[in-house]
Amino acid sequence: MLNEEGENQWSSRKVYIMVLICQFIGTSNVNSIPSNALLQGTFGYTIFLTVFYVFMGIPILYMESVVGQFTTRDCVDAWKIRPCFSYIGYIVVLWQVAILIFNHIVTSFLIHYFLISFESPVPFYTCGSWSSKFCNSLVTNYTVNQDCIKYQNLFPYCDNLYKTFPEYEYWRHNLVRPDNAGYKIAWKVCLASGLICFFVYIGCFKRSKSLKWFVGGFAVYPMLALMILLIGSMRQKGLVVKFEEALDLDFANFKKRFRLSNLIHQIVFNLNIGTGVVLTLSSSTSFRNPCFSDMVIAVFFTTVFSIMFVFTIAMMTCPYAFEYGVQTLAIIKTPMTLNFEKFPRLLYLYEDKTFYLIVMFSCNATLGICTSVMLFFNIIEVIFKRSPKLSKYPGLTTFCSVVFMFIITIPFLSYNGVNVVALSFRRYISIFSTFLAILECLVFLIWYGINKFAEDVHFMLGIKPKNCIKVSWILSIMFLIYAFVTEVYYQVVTASNFIYATYVLLFIVSFLIFVFIIRILYAACKNKAVKYLSLDPSWGPTDDLLQRSRAMFSAQAMTKEYIYRQYSLQAGIMARQKNANKRVCYR
Repeated sequence: MLNEEGENQWSSRKVYIMVLICQFIGTSNVNSIPSNALLQGTFGYTIFLTVFYVFMGIPILYMESVVGQFTTRDCVDAWKIRPCFSYIGYIVVLWQVAILIFNHIVTSFLIHYFLISFESPVPFYTCGSWSSKFCNSLVTNYTVNQDCIKYQNLFPYCDNLYKTFPEYEYWRHNLVRPDNAGYKIAWKVCLASGLICFFVYIGCFKRSKSLKWFVGGFAVYPMLALMILLIGSMRQKGLVVKFEEALDLDFANFKKRFRLSNLIHQIVFNLNIGTGVVLTLSSSTSFRNPCFSDMVIAVFFTTVFSIMFVFTIAMMTCPYAFEYGVQTLAIIKTPMTLNFEKFPRLLYLYEDKTFYLIVMFSCNATLGICTSVMLFFNIIEVIFKRSPKLSKYPGLTTFCSVVFMFIITIPFLSYNGVNVVALSFRRYISIFSTFLAILECLVFLIWYGINKFAEDVHFMLGIKPKNCIKVSWILSIMFLIYAFVTEVYYQVVTASNFIYATYVLLFIVSFLIFVFIIRILYAACKNKAVKYLSLDPSWGPTDDLLQRSRAMFSAQAMTKEYIYRQYSLQAGIMARQKNANKRVCYR
């Protein structure tokens, strides 16, 4: 993926950093992270979010970028570091396809909501033929309004009042209506799906050249849209009264509900750690590219965006909580989806709500499109590297792949697709990314050797990693293992409707471990177990000159280490002799 001179195919460092930002900032920044933050204590959650973005996210991404940049291997070839792990790369690609399908489903509905926000009246603010007879009872029924608002939900039926909201009924009774078969699909959502495929084609049809054009605008717009939402939310009523409660400044909610394992899992999934995308992207950069500073800049923008969006959502709950006299936590705890039911509900009380609806859903849809483009680009590059004939026709190959993606994702836009596949995937099976991240760290750091890995970095960048980086790698592995074990246990204990999804996750992990053991036993029977577990001799730079330089660098490092130890030994002997002579003279 590098040119003949080994130069960076992204043409500039700025373009590469924008590509990383598009990869790291996705739909989870505007859905899972804000929802969990407000549910578990906003201010305390953002503090821990920042700490783990910096001290866990950056070191692991740095490790991934070093592996890809040092070896120029993509997410498939990088796992051939040892023959026993050669099959993991293909599992990683299949995992990327699963994430791509999930993201495509969510983004299709986000684009649909963005498009219908231009209609007047907005469909999800009215009661149509799809709604029940109790639709919008809070506004149309005076008795319900008095019982549930004035008397603060003293009546039992008020607990299910949210089911009469137009936003709730539009989403559940119109778009993802559970008909007899469960496969009814709204044609407008299919149109939105086709629009995503169009943007994916535009971003990938000329490989990295078209991707550079794409990220130029799509990486900047979400930041601008978020600034507009943030400033607009500051102008709404009830902010002064409810904002302190929304932020949980006294840490009361944080102490009761915070789960560190959930936060770590969110960071891993949000930064696409373990998915192999960073491996593929970094394999196309130049050998001396300053990968550490690139990751720091990209993660910095991701952290700032996440925190700003969390505070924006916290401010969005204030007008609604002020109008109806409820707690902001009660709004977040309501069993409604954040993007498709709560966002429209909260924005309804805004001045110029149509404008903010358009800004909100355009921001979310743009992030979803960015994630789809980056995942598709990574998958198509893996295909091109293994099929030189297809790489000669990137436009045609990309078009056929996009059409295939459009066709296979249509069934997932139904009730069964959204509820069974998308929701269970995000809540339960997505923790598989954490397992892959653990496997990455154990293989590329622990088994390979942290000191040897640091020596590779020293050779590649000319700067030896400090001990704090090595410590952060070890601590990151410990936190990842803790998060994976804790989240799996939590899912098994608490899961009810989607318990099968947790079993699917455990089956996948067990299957990978089982395959690894079987391959080791088979190699042992052939007397090739040592070779099967040993490091690939071709591991390292692909260039012959760099390979010889790396070998000489290791020899020089060993010689310097030997000389330094000999010098330290002699210095210690001389110091002891000197002290002994002093004692003799004193006597």
